[in-house]
Amino acid sequence: MPSIPKPNLAATAPATPPLGLTKPASDTSAQATGSLTKASTAPQLSFQLDQLSAQSDLSPHFVDYEVKKGDTLSKIAKENMGSSADYMQIFEANTDQMKNPNDLRVGMTLKIPTPPNRVDFPLGRPVPTEAAPAPPTPPVSEVPARPVAPPVSDTPASPETAPVSDTPAASPEPEFKEVTVQSGQSLSSLALKHLGNSDRYMEIFDANRDQLSRPESLRAGMTLKVPVSSDLASDERGGVREVSGPTAVDTENMTPRAADLYQSLLDYQSHHLALGNDHRAETTDAELREIAIESDRAGDAFDVDPKIMLAVFAHESGGFDPRARSSTGAGGLGQLTGIAIRQVHYMAGMARGQQGREPYTQHQNNFIQSESNISQRFNIKQNVWTATAYMAYEIKDRNNGNLERALERYGDPNVSTYENKVNEEYATLFDGEIF
Repeated sequence: MPSIPKPNLAATAPATPPLGLTKPASDTSAQATGSLTKASTAPQLSFQLDQLSAQSDLSPHFVDYEVKKGDTLSKIAKENMGSSADYMQIFEANTDQMKNPNDLRVGMTLKIPTPPNRVDFPLGRPVPTEAAPAPPTPPVSEVPARPVAPPVSDTPASPETAPVSDTPAASPEPEFKEVTVQSGQSLSSLALKHLGNSDRYMEIFDANRDQLSRPESLRAGMTLKVPVSSDLASDERGGVREVSGPTAVDTENMTPRAADLYQSLLDYQSHHLALGNDHRAETTDAELREIAIESDRAGDAFDVDPKIMLAVFAHESGGFDPRARSSTGAGGLGQLTGIAIRQVHYMAGMARGQQGREPYTQHQNNFIQSESNISQRFNIKQNVWTATAYMAYEIKDRNNGNLERALERYGDPNVSTYENKVNEEYATLFDGEIF
């Protein structure tokens, strides 16, 4: 992308709505907050020993937790139970509303298991009481007790029957597989490929603390232990998806618009497979889902039509390749350069002395955090959000709502065919034209 002049932040919005923009939507997800509340049963100040005995089975108790934006089960388990490895306990306690550990939605109220050694355990701390007097001991009879015959069983004894143990079965040890890190990969991309969700990267980090001091210390050639996930949603072959006939679309937890975008991405791959363009159909289902969901969310945040952004991604990355990289150093779906990333940082006030402005300041954590680290540009979520934010800047700040001109500048204003190429991708994706 070309160098960008410092924007005129005092520029006013055009009188007419920008071409190609969607209706602004409030970011309700940003208002969602997590809250950890104690169980409604107050600790008893005193109680009788027989009450304590009646509850001595220590049946499970829970506290409520409201899911907030950015939460994962691993993160919730680490914050509230002390270890991210306990996330399955939370999932098993909430199977009435979760189909798998990734089935989280902002605003859900989860039950968090509370161990009996927690101070807010509903039984409270027992208060010592005076022991009740022992009943009188009956006199010992001198008459010898009559022997009692053992009960007769209709089932013949079997020498092969093992005695029943009161000891509960131990929890199965977590399973891992070894994965060799390739050039350009990050913990997020490995989590997306092998666990089905890039937000689960901390599970891989926790399993490899013996060789990783922090998530960013990943190096090509390292051999990592990766948890084996039964909830994997991605195609781990990393190759071409076989598509035959209509594709069954799983749109669980998607907005209607995100589901439409996801269907268009699947149809796009089917179209190119039929033409023999296998290189444009190598993106996994899990990656396509994340592209659709994050494009929908970023489009809402910055009032940019996500269909336009998908057409840009298709052209820029040669399909929808999150790992695409050009010889000039641009990378990811939107082929972002350091210049474009710096501009978004400026708008978000991420550098020292910069104030930033809404909505950029509200979504700082969703942007690519380093303009120089090329591997961060392969993170789907951060690339989609940064590219969408940059497109909003081009449309509203530099081109007064002129979408065609903004597309030219997003690519290269010296290449007259750029906007036409994006228009062609849009037609393939959505059977229509931008302009």
